[in-house]
Amino acid sequence: MKILVLGGGESPEKEISLRSADNVQIALKNAGFEVLFYDPANGTDELLKLAKTADCVFPILHGVGGEDGTLQKIFEENNIKFLGSGSKACQNALDKSRFYEICRKNGIKVPETEIVDRSSFLNSSLSKKPFVLKPVSGGSAVDTFIVLNPEVSIISL
Repeated sequence: MKILVLGGGESPEKEISLRSADNVQIALKNAGFEVLFYDPANGTDELLKLAKTADCVFPILHGVGGEDGTLQKIFEENNIKFLGSGSKACQNALDKSRFYEICRKNGIKVPETEIVDRSSFLNSSLSKKPFVLKPVSGGSAVDTFIVLNPEVSIISL
């Protein structure tokens, strides 16, 4: 079986993606699969040509352009088999405010959340207790902060 591993991309999480993709390629080769590699930052035309030669695409991409459903939608439209969630699920999961709303509507408990900017954060009740600060859209490999003691932590928004 021939598997096309995708790594890199154009998001700020490119380096994390490339490291992850390297590990996935090693594991797949050790398991006996034929492995191809492509960085989608090099264009979708070449990606589609290569994907059509593979039995399956394994996207190891982080953030916008990888986890946001963009490539998944292209694969769906071109009947290309790929591993992972479909385009709509990816869109919903990457946007944290949309994801939390879907969870709440379906009775799934989620932590207290707020969307803040610099000024609204300073007035937020969340700034007075331990919290996790993440970008509203994007992966978690960049710009994620875990603050256990807000009294002594300085946050740069």
